[in-house]
Amino acid sequence: MSVAIIIPSRNRAAKLSTGLAALEKQTVSGFRVIVVNDGSTPEQQNLYNELAARSTLDIQIIHQPNKGIAGATNTGIAQAGGGLILLLDDDIIVRENHVELHKAHHEKYPGSLLSGTAETALTAHSRPLDAYKVYMEEMWSRNAFGNRNGLIALSPDCFTISAANMSFEFETFQKLGPFDESLRDCQDFEIGLRALRKGIPVYYHKDIRTVHNDEFSLTYFARRQRSYQLNTLKVLEKYPEYQSHFRIQQPPASSQWLKRLAYSLLRRKWMVRFVENSSLFQALPQKLRYRIYGSTLAALSFTPHAA
Repeated sequence: MSVAIIIPSRNRAAKLSTGLAALEKQTVSGFRVIVVNDGSTPEQQNLYNELAARSTLDIQIIHQPNKGIAGATNTGIAQAGGGLILLLDDDIIVRENHVELHKAHHEKYPGSLLSGTAETALTAHSRPLDAYKVYMEEMWSRNAFGNRNGLIALSPDCFTISAANMSFEFETFQKLGPFDESLRDCQDFEIGLRALRKGIPVYYHKDIRTVHNDEFSLTYFARRQRSYQLNTLKVLEKYPEYQSHFRIQQPPASSQWLKRLAYSLLRRKWMVRFVENSSLFQALPQKLRYRIYGSTLAALSFTPHAA
């Protein structure tokens, strides 16, 4: 089975360089890498070309005007034309057996859609805020899957999916249709629900793990959370049969005046800087710090500043 790895990217050649270095160490060979440069600056375009020229991988760089991640992904898949399609974000670092594991899954479960993990890896240079991100990821996984490990068949009652680490056969993609380019976020969530509606098996594998090499801040995460919530609502309008299975966070009601007051304080820029960077704040007990982190994220997620 031929394999094409599709990586949409925009103005992040440095991030991509780290991910490509990990792909050079795979336990299997013969796969193609298609990087879709989605409207980067001319300087970045040159850097993408240089990455491909010096890599040992079979890399094709496609340059196009900015269409968003869904549009860039569709471009890459169309260029692949067949075989197994493996999607990665440009800030994902894979393990050495990543391609091998995805191939093995589709040999055993043809015609399915598979998603793996994208986790934060702590290093000696990690900040306390990074440790909180790991804590959030662990809590999310526990809430979604409990103690289940390995391969998990997804349903509306147990559903999570990410195009940062996803694979499917080209023929399966043809049955599904392209990613929804009207969405600027949640395009993977939408195609996952589309697969369920069409009766295509959707799986999540907790042991197909990658490292998410992103830069975490409360303001950035809240902005992403806000975008995700807004686009989730758009997706669920298309799939009303699944609306009852997903909960969208709502701002505090007018009667919750104390929480609204606390959120008003926590969303102020000086307070966010204090929570993120102050050594005095880091002296607080972890349980209290994590609770304040969570409240700050919630406060930022419900403001125009996080949109």
